[in-house]
Amino acid sequence: MVVFLALLAALATAVSSVLQAKAAAEAPASLSLRVGLLLHLLRRPVWLLGIGVAVVGYGFHALALDAGTLVEVEPILTTSLLFALPLGVRLSDQRVGTREWGGASAMIVGLTVYLVLADPHGGGYQPSSLEWILAFVVLGAIVATFVAFGLRSTRPAARAALYGSAAGLLFASNAALTKTATTVLDDHGLDAVATSWVPWAIVGTGALALLLGQSAFQAGPLAPALTPFIGLNPLAAGIIGVVLFGEQVHEAPADAIGATAGVVVALAGIVTLARSPVVAVAERGDAR
Repeated sequence: MVVFLALLAALATAVSSVLQAKAAAEAPASLSLRVGLLLHLLRRPVWLLGIGVAVVGYGFHALALDAGTLVEVEPILTTSLLFALPLGVRLSDQRVGTREWGGASAMIVGLTVYLVLADPHGGGYQPSSLEWILAFVVLGAIVATFVAFGLRSTRPAARAALYGSAAGLLFASNAALTKTATTVLDDHGLDAVATSWVPWAIVGTGALALLLGQSAFQAGPLAPALTPFIGLNPLAAGIIGVVLFGEQVHEAPADAIGATAGVVVALAGIVTLARSPVVAVAERGDAR
């Protein structure tokens, strides 16, 4: 059930990204990293539709996190690139070739090996307010560094990669906050969630991640923006899950080596798919 819900979230993410990136790519470059970018996109029906699909995907994502762990759920969300393949074929006259099949196969095999050998479990611990503050300080410093270097960069590809990296880290923290919200909801009810700081943090990190993600799509080529955006999210979320939530994976040397190899293979597939012109057409939403 966890895998099924995460796959539904990944599908919604792929469709949402297509719609959002199409609108963001047509926005004026002068609006990058400004609230005005979101205000501009709010007037685009295609972007609003993308946000609506994203909300549905967030619901599936929250349900998956409620039933599973960050270490388990977040890697599965990278399969949004797989769903982007048929969208790319639909939007253009391109065919799925050796690169795409190879990247897709590497991602599927790598993720399967990781999930089987790592066997993510546990995660019953809830971080204290102090632990959350320390986590926000560390993540905030890393995100600020990425953005600062992006602002100073004169190369569009580097700027897109840096903004995409910052957005990926923020979405990872947003997933961790969602995990906390679902746990509080299960244990104490809706009133406890509504009166806590967590919903505000979810909205704040989500809005900032959205702004950085759209700025990454707008700043330069798709591949350098998409690769760190997709790749850093599960890695950062996995670290947060282990450090803050006490999630665990198999510690046997053979399983650890195999699971690590699965991650490497999956990341190679992510890079391959992110650089594919078929996926680029889907994420840009450009029809020929």
